[in-house]
Amino acid sequence: MKRIIIVEDDAALAANVEKILTKSGDYEVLGNYSSAEAALKADKWGEADVFLSDLGLPGMQGAELIRIVREKFPGLVCQVYSLFSDEKSVFEALRAGGQGYLLKGSTSDELLAALRSLLRGESPMSPSIAQKLLENFLKVSVGEDYDSLTVREVAIVRQLADGFVYKEVADQLGVSVHTVHSHIKRIYVKLHATSKGEAIRKAKGLGYL
Repeated sequence: MKRIIIVEDDAALAANVEKILTKSGDYEVLGNYSSAEAALKADKWGEADVFLSDLGLPGMQGAELIRIVREKFPGLVCQVYSLFSDEKSVFEALRAGGQGYLLKGSTSDELLAALRSLLRGESPMSPSIAQKLLENFLKVSVGEDYDSLTVREVAIVRQLADGFVYKEVADQLGVSVHTVHSHIKRIYVKLHATSKGEAIRKAKGLGYL
């Protein structure tokens, strides 16, 4: 059973999501919070496997919450669950560390399927969100053939962009420095990059950052 934290300011929707997750038998809801501030005061983050976050929260916005939580707990995966489908909201949330993006109004089966996919290391998206990402990718990658980065590789690129050195990245992810070096070599190959700065620039252009 996976442990999940929900951050959603619509009380009725939050209760319904909790009911769906609990009824599935696959999730234990560790907390259900109506604001980022309330969620950050909780002491359950270290126990969670996944968290579901709205973006349009009162006070601190969801993208900032995602950034803070993912920096503290890089192994915790995040499913964005929002009404917002505009490009700015989508890319802010994904750059902050969201790994999936599901629009509200999705069915309970779609929500559960998205979470299962997320926990397998995939990046589940509502079709319209996936289309936005594809369009952006096509705009920046015409003429170049890039291989997709894995979730772990994206996490490493984001930490490098934030100024972490290799040892700090290794400590954050709980792996050896040698493993980080191996990941970075693969990132360079996939992005056709020859330096950290170039890799970060290309990752940003492709929407990973």
